Parts: sequence; C-alpha cells; structure tokens
Amino acid sequence: MGVMDKYTSHRMVFDKCPWNLGDPMVCGMKDDAGTRLPYGRRAMVDSIYHNTVSQKFIVTVSCYPIIK
Repeated sequence: MGVMDKYTSHRMVFDKCPWNLGDPMVCGMKDDAGTRLPYGRRAMVDSIYHNTVSQKFIVTVSCYPIIK
C-alpha cells in the first residue's frame, strides 16, 4: 500500500462546519449524531456539502493508515 492510499471513507453530519478541504480531523471524533471516526488512522476532509433543506453540513472524510 502506498503512503497516501485511502483506507476508508466516512460521511459525518454537523450543524456547523469549521473545516476546509484537506484539513486534518482528529480520529475518534464524533459527528452530531454520534457517528465516530475510527481510531489509529490519519483523517482528512475530502468534501463538504451544505444541505440547505436540513441546514446540515455533510462532511466526507478519508482515513489513511499511519505509516511508521
């Protein structure tokens, strides 16, 4: 596996979104519904979608293995 090969991808839903594309996110972080990113990986914001009907931000996060 290459250094930046994607391991998993996750969608998280927030009322407010303080991130930009490419920003790192903390592994283990929970979204507003309690969905948690997996531990032991690096996480990066891939995309942000604002649903104007529900006023929620859908954030797609990619998790990569930590290469030691």
